[in-house]
Amino acid sequence: MALYTAYTCPFAQRVWITRNYKGLQDKIHLVPLNLQSRPSWYGEKVYSVNRVPALEHNGKIIGESLDLIKYLDSNFEGQSLLPDDPAKKEFAEELFSYTDTFNKTVFSSFKGDVAKEVDIAYIPFVERFQIFLSEVFKYDITAGRPKLAAWIEEINKLGAYKQTKTDPKELVEFYKKRILGLQDKIKLIPLNLQSRPAWYGEKVYPPNKVPSLEHNGKIIGESLDLIKYLDSNFEGQSLLPEDPAKREFAEELLAYSDTFNKIVFTSFKGDPAKEAGPAFDYLENALHKFDDGPFLLGQFSLVDIAYIPFVERFHVFLLEVFKYDIIAGRPKLEAWIEEINKIEAYKQTKIDPKENVEAFKKRFLARLYVAYICPYAQRVWIIRNYKGLQDKIKLIPLNLQSRPAWYGEKVYPPNKVPSLEHNGKIIGESLDLIKYLDSNFEGQSLLPEDPAKREFAEELLAYSDTFNKIVFTSFKGDPAKEAGPAFDYLENALHKFDDGPFLLGQFSLVDIAYIPFVERFHVFLLEVFKYDIIAGRPKLEAWIEEINKIEAYKQTKIDPKENVEAFKKRFLVNT
Repeated sequence: MALYTAYTCPFAQRVWITRNYKGLQDKIHLVPLNLQSRPSWYGEKVYSVNRVPALEHNGKIIGESLDLIKYLDSNFEGQSLLPDDPAKKEFAEELFSYTDTFNKTVFSSFKGDVAKEVDIAYIPFVERFQIFLSEVFKYDITAGRPKLAAWIEEINKLGAYKQTKTDPKELVEFYKKRILGLQDKIKLIPLNLQSRPAWYGEKVYPPNKVPSLEHNGKIIGESLDLIKYLDSNFEGQSLLPEDPAKREFAEELLAYSDTFNKIVFTSFKGDPAKEAGPAFDYLENALHKFDDGPFLLGQFSLVDIAYIPFVERFHVFLLEVFKYDIIAGRPKLEAWIEEINKIEAYKQTKIDPKENVEAFKKRFLARLYVAYICPYAQRVWIIRNYKGLQDKIKLIPLNLQSRPAWYGEKVYPPNKVPSLEHNGKIIGESLDLIKYLDSNFEGQSLLPEDPAKREFAEELLAYSDTFNKIVFTSFKGDPAKEAGPAFDYLENALHKFDDGPFLLGQFSLVDIAYIPFVERFHVFLLEVFKYDIIAGRPKLEAWIEEINKIEAYKQTKIDPKENVEAFKKRFLVNT
């Protein structure tokens, strides 16, 4: 026969003590279970209630600890543990019936004033309560209760009881985990959002988000709901004022918080000073409403807690990335941030500002996947730098010879560069991308307003693939003869407008589309075929010279020798 138990469980310990006291160790086999990861077979095949203790005897399963200690006492040999005296038997039943009330009273007291609510005790719960209450609440249940102290002392002389005791430290940790909240009563479980464990969404909180609170057998989520829940369900000064006007304003501010965050996050895609400014003005104005303190309701409250994690992140991120200072011209907001940073509870929760900035950059800023050697990728890299988007579009360089598997699997299935990750979507193809960056990010447009120039721009952009194909193909034959007309096309194009040295007069997307290829062709054809593409083409020569004065282009260039070697490896394999 088997007694299913758990060493940390006081209910199970009741039966374990009885089994040992009556000397049934050889007749009742102890089967210890881990309550944190109890095996599925136990609930499925042994005891469907899936709790301990449970006794398997004579082909049946018996549960419930009080029933079980009576069952062992009456169904197995040995001295009875219930007296024959009718008065004692009657008082025994009274004490048995009170045990659940007793336990519930003491467990509930952990959330309030334990000293007033603990009055009497039973083994095996009482010794747990004694250890736990003494260590955590500094409350000695035997102080002023000499009979209780003597009772505990006498029971601890019983070998059968001593055999069932567990390490006091384990008991304290078990109860802390099960019952306590706030720093000592609410255990913090940090998760990595980038690799959150499967068990969290499967067994703890199906929405699979943080925060969530496990309390009293239920799971609560949503941060605004949670801060209210903690404020109303745990001891300590309330963080919502009694003043009806302040409570009403608190609800208004809490209701606005999601809108506030959405406005600011959305502004990262445009002009934060213009788009998010009104949201920060709203907070500045709110801080003028009550003059009895520096916080949103005068005194520190749940409302400050709701806003500060976001405001401080926005402050650092907007200043570093967009050079926008949210406290400039907002003295109340500045003072509010300063005062909150004096609060120890807030300071304990802050992380390195650099980590916040990097996390925001990764989440909200665009990512441009390139290869330094690739002329197609260079097109997009040039416009990114020319428009000053280095802080808004992060460059992710890849090695085309050993590109990582995750790029094609999770980022861009065509597995080519360039590609841009922006606003939750991936865009590829270099000509499409230079247009996309020009029209979707701030800065001077690189396409002219002049209809004639726009029309010619489309013609030149449409021809660019043909131009590249002609020149690449010529590497297999006579470049001077086969590619010459393509370079003549560019020379002639450069004569069309006389208001500047570029293909549309002024520097534009068209120049960006051609220059990565032309400069490579220039170096390669000269070194390998002794063919100088600028000979007899003064406009082309001047164009290359002018583009090389542009800083945004120079920042993207690599060693010409690398280009030559790459072209040799790719196009001259059989020569």
